[in-house]
Amino acid sequence: MKVFNKIDYNNSDDYNNIEKKFFLSIKWTIIILFKIIWVYLRQLKYDPKGFLSNFFPQKKLVVKNNHIENTGFEVFKVSSEVINKINDNLKNYYDEYQIRSKSNNVVKFDDTLFKLERNKFLTVKNLLLSDTSFQKALNSISDYKKLKTKPKMNFISLQLISSRDDYAKKRIELQKNRSCEYMHIDSVIGQFKILLYLTKVNIDNGPTCICVNTHNKGKPSIEHFIGGAVDNLGIGKLDNINKKIFKSLPKFFQIKNDFGSDLENNTDMSNFLITNEKKLIGDEGTAIAFDPLSVHRGGLVNEGFRAILQISLSLK
Repeated sequence: MKVFNKIDYNNSDDYNNIEKKFFLSIKWTIIILFKIIWVYLRQLKYDPKGFLSNFFPQKKLVVKNNHIENTGFEVFKVSSEVINKINDNLKNYYDEYQIRSKSNNVVKFDDTLFKLERNKFLTVKNLLLSDTSFQKALNSISDYKKLKTKPKMNFISLQLISSRDDYAKKRIELQKNRSCEYMHIDSVIGQFKILLYLTKVNIDNGPTCICVNTHNKGKPSIEHFIGGAVDNLGIGKLDNINKKIFKSLPKFFQIKNDFGSDLENNTDMSNFLITNEKKLIGDEGTAIAFDPLSVHRGGLVNEGFRAILQISLSLK
């Protein structure tokens, strides 16, 4: 099993001048051990079958003719009628975003996200479940994960971003120095995702990018759980305080799931990921069901505007 999120930080330019601190090492090793247990237990909430397979592994049966099994993702097309109804239902979020954007208040990732309130969630959920193609996406996930029932929607977030936003501009600048910037594996182990384009998405306004066949066929490794713990604690961030904490960890625990910004250009790993990165463009209604163990990222928004639904699913 190839590990994509493990970097040798002893040879990293970002960490070369950071000294290890003994007491920080003792303190944060204890903390991270407890957090790894927490990440394992959180998987139980979303994927009980997957949780048990960590300790009682069963032979993985190959799912024939399943695109997610073969590549890590599959693309579907939700009807225009459903997309129009969803956009109408979410108009208040679009209005709030326009106020933020025009006031230059979209400066970080969280500023682009709107978690749907309960009534909005239920309305959009029912609209999606009424669509034949969306049902096919759920069936494909069930087939891939060997589920007897279809996955269930936990929550839905709307992401809105345009090229005028400071967050979009910052990402463009960062990626000039690190070609794998923002590549990551989701830190919540056990959830599945469907991304739904609510606007047309082309190569210039932020296509979803997935590195093909990096999903380990859906089987998380210990590195995924360690990376999830590090990311959840926030000690993988690149400010000086968190760099000292991270560098003081034993090498075994120096793993992040949000690792792309640390990956230097022209290494074997960065070249492999860039070569295998698939940029998924499509009209409004394009739905991408993918295993979040895949290395992925949102593409750069160089021009225009993009609206996308992030649909999180539990596998039970």
